[in-house]
Amino acid sequence: MTGERPPLIVFCGPPCSGKTMLAAKFHAETGLPYLAIDDILPRILPGSSFSQEDRDVAYHVLTFTAEQLLVAGHGVIVDANFGRSPHLENLEAIAENCKARLCVVECKTDVAIAIERFRERGGQHPAVDLDEERVRHLNQTYPYRSKGLVLNTSRSVDECVIEVKNQLGIAHS
Repeated sequence: MTGERPPLIVFCGPPCSGKTMLAAKFHAETGLPYLAIDDILPRILPGSSFSQEDRDVAYHVLTFTAEQLLVAGHGVIVDANFGRSPHLENLEAIAENCKARLCVVECKTDVAIAIERFRERGGQHPAVDLDEERVRHLNQTYPYRSKGLVLNTSRSVDECVIEVKNQLGIAHS
């Protein structure tokens, strides 16, 4: 990736769709800086109830940090829901202004798989307001935009990483 426009890789989708697992694996394989909304929000607002106002603040911090990395010539991986369009639109504008290669990966899985993933976490999802019914609802109503790669994350993480690398033209081992 040296000498190219820095990539801004956005992993988005509803809760328990596999975006964090995929983004973390992609980070481990590429070494690109990794920003996750679920890590940022509790650090900047300890004890947050994950209200929409708190989430909006965390999105601003995430967007600002991504912009600073891109300005410095670094690529960045961003992991967040992006269910509300203003947040993704802000990142798209930053990618354009910084002349970054934007790759939006919308993670999508079967609702039953999302609920099973939630159960496997034992109620320990970073978004403290989640329960099975909310996971079901958000997975059924997520506003997929088809602006990039809509990725079936029901498959293995390794298969998904290969597909993202192919989309970006990155050689894989």
